Amino acid sequence: MDQKLPAPSAQGLWAIVDCNNFFASCEVIFRPDLRGRPLVVLSSNDGCVIARSAEAKALGIRMGVPAFQLQKLFAANDVIVFSSNFRLYSTVSRRVMDVLAHFCPRVEQYSIDEAFLYLDGALEVYAEEFCVHLIDRVMHYAKVPVSIGVARTRTLAKLASHVAKHYRYGAFSLARSEADIDRILSLVRVEEVWGVGRKLARRLPLYGIETAAQLRAADPWRMQQIFSVTLFNTILELRGIPMIDVGADSTRRRTLAASRSFGERVTRIEDLREAVATFTAQALRRLRKEGLVARCIQVRIRTSYFARQPFVEREAEEYLERYSSDTLAFTAAAMRCLEQIYQEGPLYAKAGVLLTDLKRPDQVEGSLLDLDRPPLEERRARLMQVMDRINAKCGPGDARLRLASEGMNKEAPWRTNQAHKSPDYVFDWEPITEEPGSGPLQAAKARKGFPPPNVF
Repeated sequence: MDQKLPAPSAQGLWAIVDCNNFFASCEVIFRPDLRGRPLVVLSSNDGCVIARSAEAKALGIRMGVPAFQLQKLFAANDVIVFSSNFRLYSTVSRRVMDVLAHFCPRVEQYSIDEAFLYLDGALEVYAEEFCVHLIDRVMHYAKVPVSIGVARTRTLAKLASHVAKHYRYGAFSLARSEADIDRILSLVRVEEVWGVGRKLARRLPLYGIETAAQLRAADPWRMQQIFSVTLFNTILELRGIPMIDVGADSTRRRTLAASRSFGERVTRIEDLREAVATFTAQALRRLRKEGLVARCIQVRIRTSYFARQPFVEREAEEYLERYSSDTLAFTAAAMRCLEQIYQEGPLYAKAGVLLTDLKRPDQVEGSLLDLDRPPLEERRARLMQVMDRINAKCGPGDARLRLASEGMNKEAPWRTNQAHKSPDYVFDWEPITEEPGSGPLQAAKARKGFPPPNVF
């Protein structure tokens, strides 16, 4: 049945730019004295390790390990510990994306530290020079080291980026012969393939698939019948056939969450109300910033996994009458959800909200109810715009406009512990004065033996 499959792509390349040890790299921008030293970043509430410098990785520190289990290792090896500072990381991420967008006309941000670039025309012809030049420019303008993987499809580019992290010059391409691709993928475990989760990776060996090369050679139609169309698309992507939509919606967000572990255990519903209201406001600010609307909110509360009492986790959700980005409407819905799931007695350790059914406003189907939109909703929409503009000018923290339901007590037990948080630095980025595209093309024309052979 292979004859019915599309032909592999022969035009255009996908490149994925991945920031190396991103959170750790952000922390050393203003602390160059820490370069070369083992450094870790902890999750909210200083819970577990979520980022490591290369030196920390060399000590055997693994992701997700609770910080209290590593205290002796930290002390014995003079490991620098930072609490998470997502405001800093978001600022640096925006700078990295600005630099990428300056040099490449088509950039699709995939996560806070990754972005896909589509290279065609001159950028495809001079992809080698462009990638090496881009690594240098991101380091110059954003102070963040990056690796770049290049291939005919996004899935292959993701695999190339894994190899690129271990390459001296930080760039690697899988846009090469079929034999070379098979040889390289035979060294990659199937769980490393983008789109293959842990559960699926445990089942695939039952069908003789343990490496990326074996998955690439598998019958996509049979794999679709046994598993899903997602695996079908992954196999074709591994064969160089683009199956992920190229349009702007290909990486569109489907859900948006805001959650956090508490600094202390919480029992009172009043404290939970403040926490849930705060997380709801955070989620709605991000929703509006991304130009989206939502219709459903889910509220979840739970106790600690490590507590001596029985584990308790409860959740509830509510749909709004219309799609909206109104903090007031969603906060009211979140409070009703909390009332449904709260019970006295348990020591709650974490709460969170999840917005689902996300769309762009122009994707929302019309309704007869929209013909007579209440004036209150119009005023609420303008209120949200005003709040966002004021908060953008005044900055985060205590200067931020907030709902009364979020509370003002900095010592509330649900507030996060951040004993090692870095300062909220003020950035004054250097203007990007280079002409877009000029650098790589000039480098290509120079051809002074750089980049070295076998980088691509």
